[in-house]
Amino acid sequence: MAASSPASASHHGIDERFAKALSHLLRQRILRHLDEVGVASPNELSQALGEPLGNVSYHVRILRELDCIELVKTQQRRGAIEHYYRAVDRPWLTRADLELDEQGWAEMERLLAETLDGAQRIQAASADRLADGGPGSDGVVPTVLALVHYRREASV
Repeated sequence: MAASSPASASHHGIDERFAKALSHLLRQRILRHLDEVGVASPNELSQALGEPLGNVSYHVRILRELDCIELVKTQQRRGAIEHYYRAVDRPWLTRADLELDEQGWAEMERLLAETLDGAQRIQAASADRLADGGPGSDGVVPTVLALVHYRREASV
């Protein structure tokens, strides 16, 4: 039998650094864009996301402090140095604003519970393979699965 899985031990815990990174919509959008394009400067991000450069630069700095992105190159541009970043981890990240009725809300809760159960089954099978030293046991890939579903303010 495999050791207790981290997923079953605490499915409410999230890496604080990643949780803080995702706590602001613009940081989510920056990470998603970097995941799509690979490398970009705050100026390029500002243009692509339609956000003021100052706001983007501030959130890029936060993401760098949280070790979610890293500086990959600098380039001289019109008397200034432009910095280019990429996501350190390329998380699967998406967001969807939904409009559900009460039945839809209940169905979504069941779906997410099933998804978590499936993830825990995958974790258990992985733990067994790692313990047995069989195929696929060549290394641990630490990950975080975060399922978030909550009621939000109605759109105007």
